[in-house]
Amino acid sequence: MSPDNADLGLNINQDARFSLLDLEEGKSISYQMKWKNAGLYLFVIEGEIKIGSQTLNKRDALSISETENVVIEAGKNSQVLAIEIPML
Repeated sequence: MSPDNADLGLNINQDARFSLLDLEEGKSISYQMKWKNAGLYLFVIEGEIKIGSQTLNKRDALSISETENVVIEAGKNSQVLAIEIPML
């Protein structure tokens, strides 16, 4: 979900982007922030991921700010909800 029709997702009338990430064990993805000064909230629905030195398991969450890019590594097959919002 996104406020930008160019994202080809479900349009919402909010300054927020929701992405559902499915990662296979051993794979990684680089999440590039769409907005400057944005924050990213990650919620692990299933599996296990690693962000830097921090490991998150099922139902764990993490808030990240002051970066433009976040690398998410899957320790197990994982499903993650990523919510990007502008920070004031």
